[in-house]
Amino acid sequence: MKSQYIRLVGSEQIKPKIIEMFNDVEYYVDMTTCLYPKFYNDNAVRNALENCIKRVVKFRLLIDGRVDIENLKKEVSWIFDLNKKFPLYIAVAKKPVKHVIVADDKYVRLEESHSITEEVENIKNVLIKNPPWYIVEAAKELFEEYWRSSMVIK
Repeated sequence: MKSQYIRLVGSEQIKPKIIEMFNDVEYYVDMTTCLYPKFYNDNAVRNALENCIKRVVKFRLLIDGRVDIENLKKEVSWIFDLNKKFPLYIAVAKKPVKHVIVADDKYVRLEESHSITEEVENIKNVLIKNPPWYIVEAAKELFEEYWRSSMVIK
């Protein structure tokens, strides 16, 4: 299959593609994020993410070390509730991390580095559907490096 490189700016462009990705994956998702409540509490994003977590074999969510985790547990409590019942593993990085998603070896999303206070409407992303194997491996290695040095909540 041919790779598709899709450049996206802001939440309104990335939202339908993230929803599509969450709806398509079957086996695993590895994701680093600030978990912006405004974005992830959107009904369509929340439903797609929640259904994905319930469906996949493993979902690892690594939260950027710059985030106030206690506040996040209140603002997106539904995600933290899911890790009690489903194969969702949540960890907090000990430092800032690049935001990346690797899903089923058929999606890689890379997000531009930004401050945690920056509006998501301005953030640039690249979503690669059916990426070459070397991009998948590089993204997986980056995620694993972050995951090994993080504090796992579950």
